[in-house]
Amino acid sequence: MSSEPYIKAEDCTQELFQACNDMYPALLQVVYKETRPKSRLETILKDDKWRYYELPGSLEVSQGLTKEQLARLVQWKITHGVHRPFLPGMVQKNPEDEVKEQTSKAAKVLNQTSDEQDFNTRIISALDIVCKLKGVGPATGSLVLSVLSPRVPFFEDELFYWLNQEHSTKLKYDKKEYKMLLDCVLELERDNKVTADVLEKTAYVLMHEGQLTDQQKKQLDHAIKVPAQGEDAEPKASQLEPPAKQVNSEAEPGSRKIESDAAATKTRKTRTAETYGKDSSDLRRSKRRKA
Repeated sequence: MSSEPYIKAEDCTQELFQACNDMYPALLQVVYKETRPKSRLETILKDDKWRYYELPGSLEVSQGLTKEQLARLVQWKITHGVHRPFLPGMVQKNPEDEVKEQTSKAAKVLNQTSDEQDFNTRIISALDIVCKLKGVGPATGSLVLSVLSPRVPFFEDELFYWLNQEHSTKLKYDKKEYKMLLDCVLELERDNKVTADVLEKTAYVLMHEGQLTDQQKKQLDHAIKVPAQGEDAEPKASQLEPPAKQVNSEAEPGSRKIESDAAATKTRKTRTAETYGKDSSDLRRSKRRKA
């Protein structure tokens, strides 16, 4: 994972969000092939598609999650990010009815009708509810909330470091750090009319830009917001070190849309692919703890 992405959040455009989301599935596949056992690759990639597209689209939000769904989310999380092998066992200790009760309560809090400025507070309140479950800390709790509402960001390493580049210490995955991430994400959502899952995939691609092809980097270069006269421009991706691995950027049509700028009112669908992946070996590690 790149320590400092060449494209910052303030330089993003609708075109760039779209391009990154199109590149995400193929990039994940390449990263996973380098870091995961071949025997598990197909299952891991299916879990990523399930987490982003199938589960959110099939949920009866008011009913919350089942214990099986929570367990699968946790398995995706420890594969996609920091590996915490003890988490699945802790989550299995939760009674089925307790999982349903706490996740449905959280969903109701998220979906309350109130002022937009109150949404941040409601997310934290919902997080406190799901964190009552065994094995569920702020990071796992944010993952649960993210499938209940597309506006809630998952506490993903790439997303956090993309938006908080000055943060040089290891992540503790606590509520204080999540609030830092949440403030940045909600502001980006309002300014760019995108959802948190779009930002997650954008951050993943930009933080792993070293594994993109030259063609993909040029595509991102063209999508960067042009600096105003007199401003220093960031180095373009195509001017950086050549990538060690080439990625096929073709992806199948998907299910979630990204809204366009006012100048182009048509929405364009982001693409899904049958394959996905993640490199956790380069991510910053924290001490073994509930997350």
